Amino acid sequence: LYQITIGLGDKGLRAVDRVVAAVLQTIAMLGKELNHEPEAAIARFAEQRQLSELHFRYYTPGSSLSSASSASANLQFYPPQDVIYGDYRTGSFNPALVQDLLARMVPENMLVVLASDELPAEFSPDRSSHWYDASYSINSAPEAWFANWRHARNGASQAGIDAIAMPPPNRFIPQSFSLFESPAAAASVPRLVRQEPGFEAWYMVDDEFEVPRVDISIAFITSAISGQPRHQALANLYALALGEQLQQSIYPAYLAGMSAAFYPTLRGFTLKFGGYSDAMPALVEEVVGSLQNVSVDEQRFGELVAELERRWTRDMQVLPYQRLGSFASSRLYPQQADRPALIEALRQVRYADLPQFAREFWPGSLQLVLAHGNIDDTLQAQINESLDALPRCACGREKIAPPQTTILPVGTVVESVPIVHADHALLFYFQAPDKSIQSVAGSMLSAAILEPRLFAQLRTRQQLGYIVNTAYMALYDWPGINLVLQSPGHSPLALSAAVEAYLAEFLPGADADAFVQHRNALVA
Repeated sequence: LYQITIGLGDKGLRAVDRVVAAVLQTIAMLGKELNHEPEAAIARFAEQRQLSELHFRYYTPGSSLSSASSASANLQFYPPQDVIYGDYRTGSFNPALVQDLLARMVPENMLVVLASDELPAEFSPDRSSHWYDASYSINSAPEAWFANWRHARNGASQAGIDAIAMPPPNRFIPQSFSLFESPAAAASVPRLVRQEPGFEAWYMVDDEFEVPRVDISIAFITSAISGQPRHQALANLYALALGEQLQQSIYPAYLAGMSAAFYPTLRGFTLKFGGYSDAMPALVEEVVGSLQNVSVDEQRFGELVAELERRWTRDMQVLPYQRLGSFASSRLYPQQADRPALIEALRQVRYADLPQFAREFWPGSLQLVLAHGNIDDTLQAQINESLDALPRCACGREKIAPPQTTILPVGTVVESVPIVHADHALLFYFQAPDKSIQSVAGSMLSAAILEPRLFAQLRTRQQLGYIVNTAYMALYDWPGINLVLQSPGHSPLALSAAVEAYLAEFLPGADADAFVQHRNALVA
């Protein structure tokens, strides 16, 4: 079984036949290249082998459980000595073997599975699964689709689809794996290497893990968008449009073990990179060079607005304890609007607002750079040079207001949230009296001690719900503890009474040995 998985947008969902045709045409092109351009096919195979060796060389093991599970499953396919390396092993180039596989990838030997919560009318479900009551249907492909797929598999171009071309060599594959040394005087803390109006850069060389990788976080912050649902809606739209615009150009970087993420925050945007040091300058230049140049036509803008509204609407239909989490965040961070307010603001946004938002945001933003890993002065200079091309404010960090947090009054504040779900959920947030380092340590330690005990009491013994979580939760720099429960059969009042009863017994009788155990674990 050979699987190809494709994520579809709105247009793709309405053009499944053409998406499948494009896949089949690409398979035909691979066969043609193999027969008529063997040098290109060999180079493509060599690149895939290089990527496999790279991923294995810097393989990061998962948990002990997942590693053991993966290794045991691989024993069915590889000899014991290859249970880890087997997934990455690439043999010699065998064109006959490749052609044999491609020959089997034809419409007559194909199963297409379409999964969506908004299926086209022609795929309306007409039956339900036995165990999960999931709605589905099984149909033969329309003959017109099948005929088009046969033409595509024979290499015919498809109307309405841009000409398909094989990708060029991957320019994000690293060639050097040199490790840089940390400056002796500042090996254990980040160094402020550059500070000027509108810009701060902090760097730290990692000399512990000894891998040629670096992680970079760049915050673009301003006070201009804080607390306004309309600006938050525009920021989310901007990030969505940029991600779509960059998808094709940075996909090769993803294949080469690199990553890039751009997302809105309470005061602006954060841009994160991760990957090999040698390929990082090219990735940073590609993404940063596009930050100001987000281009989307009016039709696609409307589709992105609709997609974002659906996403926020679904956010209000998640599991009850998750919905309570997002609602609590909007109450505890006054600048963070809740989903209904964001949806209302989004509906008022117009096409001309997006470029206007960008023109106003970037010149007023402050850039904060933090990089950690295998980094030297040359790489620092290359990152800074890419960022220097962006406009920024003539200000310091002190001119940008920190995120606002709600300081709760002494006592209990109760809020009710309507949800579309049969279960009940309850969220407790216990805010520390101050933001001292002692309160931070006390909150973290209390959450660590309480978490397994509360789970054992309410989940295992009393069976009050199947979600029982306790965790340390900081509001920016203000510490606290978050406790959530979800139950299919107990009301919020019953859950609240059970929690309060347990805490009343737990606090006076806290175990000294547990205190020492969890304190040592946190210190470690």
